Amino acid sequence: MKEAIEIIARKTLIGSYSCLSSLRRKSIRNKSKSIVIIMSGVLGDCVVLLGTLRELIKMYSPQKGYQITIVCCTGMRTFLSDNLSEEIRLISCDVKGADWPSVAEFKNMAASLRNMYFDKCIVLMLHGWADYLALCVNADQKIKMCSKYQYDNKVLISKFVCDHMYNNFLKYENELFLAKAGARLIHSLNHTDYSTEKEMIKYRQGVNTQYKDYIIVAPMASSSWRNLSSEQTIAITEYILDRTNAYVLITGEISHAAFIESIIDFINSERVVNYAGKTNLEEFIQLIKGSKMVIGSDSGHIHLAAALDIPSVCLPWKGVMGLFFPYDYDKKSANDPICAFSDIPCKNCMHHGKKPGNRNRQCTKRIRNGENALCVETIDLKRVFQSIDDVLVRLEGDSQ
Repeated sequence: MKEAIEIIARKTLIGSYSCLSSLRRKSIRNKSKSIVIIMSGVLGDCVVLLGTLRELIKMYSPQKGYQITIVCCTGMRTFLSDNLSEEIRLISCDVKGADWPSVAEFKNMAASLRNMYFDKCIVLMLHGWADYLALCVNADQKIKMCSKYQYDNKVLISKFVCDHMYNNFLKYENELFLAKAGARLIHSLNHTDYSTEKEMIKYRQGVNTQYKDYIIVAPMASSSWRNLSSEQTIAITEYILDRTNAYVLITGEISHAAFIESIIDFINSERVVNYAGKTNLEEFIQLIKGSKMVIGSDSGHIHLAAALDIPSVCLPWKGVMGLFFPYDYDKKSANDPICAFSDIPCKNCMHHGKKPGNRNRQCTKRIRNGENALCVETIDLKRVFQSIDDVLVRLEGDSQ
């Protein structure tokens, strides 16, 4: 209860600050050709929208006289710096996932942008604080992409802000793949020859691991309701051990180490290794690049595998069906993630009321207790095993 009140107070203060800030924005005399892109998403969002970001930078490149500023989460700063032009300016804020920054953090971001004037302010993600930050920005044109679901479920004040702030508020159809939503944005800027395809990411060579032949199992996600259960993780790991001679590296953050260790103790095999918290993001990218396959929850590791052209099998949740999975690029790839969806009928609960599991009481109760969503828990493991077999057969064929 205390945490909920704190979040409401933080959102209210940030909203009030933004509204007041927009009323006292300064008139900047020395206007320059400049663009600001607010990218509030985390790893999976950044990987899937990497093509959109690269295309925007190409359209408004420094060679054409533009200055480009990208606002991102602190954890994504190095990733974006490595994968985008060196000539862009990055401003980061300390937030994680869909959380809101602290009021002080938000004020610092707003202050760093307020004394500049931009030709365009482009908001690429749906997080509420991004809208309020855009409200503080001096720009001739403000552009945002948002699904109809996301718009319909905004609170009244957020709808009012969006309707009156953005010159181009692009509402795309529900269940549209995020990369294609990015393409709609590019097309709206009169750049119609852009088509979506999976973007390869840059990585540094030389992962430090003693395991030359390994498969990654990544059961954890940034939201607990997308996590795989211990039973699912054990079953998948044991199946890999039976089907291959590869090591299994189970990955996660340092906070997941005890959970993963309990799984390893149960399996009791020297070929299963706890890799929770043992890598930073750059090292994790290298680790994925060296693997035969990645199997895991609906989270950034699956998108990284796809962007590194590594085969993957995903056990996705259906709360935002179509937004990330299944992949729907205009140009397909053999190593696009294979999705093993549950047959449970309910879907898109996050679009219908913002809260995961809100359309199913049993699911809501599970999530409140820290368990995964029913659409993850009820995935048929036979379907997962068949997908793993399909990848292994293809890999064996490629090696011959």
